Amino acid sequence: MVEHLALWLVTDWVRQLAPLFSDVQGVQVLAPQEAAAAAADHDPPRWVVHWSRRVPGPLPGQPLNSPAGVALLGDSRRVKERLALNGLAVFSPGESRGREEGAVIYRVGVFDLQVYGVQRAGPRSSRVRDGRPLAWRRWERITGTALRALHCLGLDSAVVSLAVDGEAARDPAVAGIRLGPMLGRQGAAKLKELLAQRVSGQDRAGSIRLGADPEFMLRHRDSGRMVAASHFFSRYGAVGCDTQSGAGPGEYPVGELRPNARSHPDGLLREIRRCLALAARQGAAGDLEWLAGAQPFNGYPTGGHIHFSGVALSGSLLRALDTYLAVPVFMLEPQEAAAARRRRHGFLGDVRLKRHGGFEYRTLPSWLVDPALTRGVLHLAWLVARGHRRLSLHLFQDPALQAAFYRGDQAPFRDRLGVIWDDLARLPDFQSSRRALAPLQAMTAAGLPWDDGRDFRARWRLPGAAALPAGAAPLRTARSRWRQSAGA
Repeated sequence: MVEHLALWLVTDWVRQLAPLFSDVQGVQVLAPQEAAAAAADHDPPRWVVHWSRRVPGPLPGQPLNSPAGVALLGDSRRVKERLALNGLAVFSPGESRGREEGAVIYRVGVFDLQVYGVQRAGPRSSRVRDGRPLAWRRWERITGTALRALHCLGLDSAVVSLAVDGEAARDPAVAGIRLGPMLGRQGAAKLKELLAQRVSGQDRAGSIRLGADPEFMLRHRDSGRMVAASHFFSRYGAVGCDTQSGAGPGEYPVGELRPNARSHPDGLLREIRRCLALAARQGAAGDLEWLAGAQPFNGYPTGGHIHFSGVALSGSLLRALDTYLAVPVFMLEPQEAAAARRRRHGFLGDVRLKRHGGFEYRTLPSWLVDPALTRGVLHLAWLVARGHRRLSLHLFQDPALQAAFYRGDQAPFRDRLGVIWDDLARLPDFQSSRRALAPLQAMTAAGLPWDDGRDFRARWRLPGAAALPAGAAPLRTARSRWRQSAGA
């Protein structure tokens, strides 16, 4: 007889795993047939971790690993197609990936998109402890790739194997995904800690802080040519420059704002204004235009990455960010630019874990095109982070919608915008953000894309920009249409 517990681990390896988790209160390890019988006779658990592909029928509780994702793992062709759709390479045994001695394999243990261990296997087997002796950037890329791979397949808790070409850790390839825990003393201890936090509720959001590093680029007004941001800005500081994969050696074409994190989106907006004012003093040449959006120049996308701390990354949160944040922003992008950017950047569920314990959400394009939209995006990110457990619409469980997102096709999402905004309006914090969200809601409702071809300094009232021409105010038009449709 199985008593009511908060979390079930459903696995084919009960005899091996039950002793390992016996000291974690509120957690029960069950075989698939035991779970099915217990579901019929007892109160359901709150969460079920599917670590078996042969679960007979639906189980109660919130699944950590969707049944569809578990079933998908049984079809290697479809797994490869889904990974490729999301910009992830697949590594096959025997491939050397261009190195005579072969690729290095890393195994990443993940529970509800929390990384609890990384192990290295071959050519010399050695355990890696929380990113050491791995360099931080390599650890960041490896874990980010593992999380994105699970997320696009509808999985939250598994072990991901990744192949890396020696020291060149830019593009890890997915070598395998195994349902179950990653064993080893350190990994098991961290996993048990995560399970205990989930059962006790200690993983819930505390005081959320938002940060960001939105990017922009410079264009010569007369010639239309790109001007490297490094001509005006240093590599580091509140305003800096950065390179991209398509840039030449020593080239830093992209400008980047690095505002201080704040606990409220309006505080972060003030920080962004401060950084823009500083940037204007450093690079306000009269013959330049400042551009943001999806891709100001061919092959040079710009991002609007948002940093979160004080809230744990989880499958629930990442699915909510993709649906309730990325979709409204996607509806504002010019479709051709959106599709071009996502050939290399802006994938669904694209996150990087940060040293301070938070994470960076990297799916969005640069939202610096207009201060009203910037404020709306920051409020929307804050709202979703605080209320994600109340948001149940997860559009990208459907691979057809994943494909539409990557090709820039907004049509399948138009009918779903009303549900998105209705769900958000039911969140307890919505009223405090309602005015900030109004321009964003108005433009998505009116179907008007933002204008990413004009110097955004004019909208921010920064020096050095030409005045906005008549008719260059789509927000005003959108607000008017939205108020009419709403009967305001």
